[in-house]
Amino acid sequence: MADVQDQFSALLETLASPDNEARNRGEEQYNAIPIDQRLNLLLGSIETSSSTTLRAFAAILLRRLLTNSWEVFAVSPMETQNMFKAKLLELLKRESDESARKKLSDTVSEVARNLQDGEGNMNWDELLKFMFNCCNTGTAQHKESALSILNSVPDIFGSAQQNYMGLIKEMLFAP
Repeated sequence: MADVQDQFSALLETLASPDNEARNRGEEQYNAIPIDQRLNLLLGSIETSSSTTLRAFAAILLRRLLTNSWEVFAVSPMETQNMFKAKLLELLKRESDESARKKLSDTVSEVARNLQDGEGNMNWDELLKFMFNCCNTGTAQHKESALSILNSVPDIFGSAQQNYMGLIKEMLFAP
């Protein structure tokens, strides 16, 4: 698997190439990879790359892929979805680079938007706990990530917002 991940990282570098011809070839290769595999490879690149630029780029591509192909993620087994979401939160929490962290926050926000049901209920309880913990026990960077998600998905608490009002105030006014 490491070999496949290394090859994919090289492909991401090609996608960022200033050489138009190389980038076009890279896009063809990238688009030929099945979406479910791309999701995992992009997440793996965020996890394993030592390059902050590559991690940020992978987060951007992951958000775009989720935006344009949500149905592929939505029909994957619940266990796979849960592992993916947990890994995404773990990577956001440990990301040290500001730019990559912002891109990961945007990706988490995209997943959150898609996990709200038609009645405005959030179907990702771990995210709400994560945001609360980031605001109350995390660093300033963690709090910034949580507030960025809240800013991107203001209705994240859905129809239960009144029930969470005390928690929201705690998050906003945590030191």
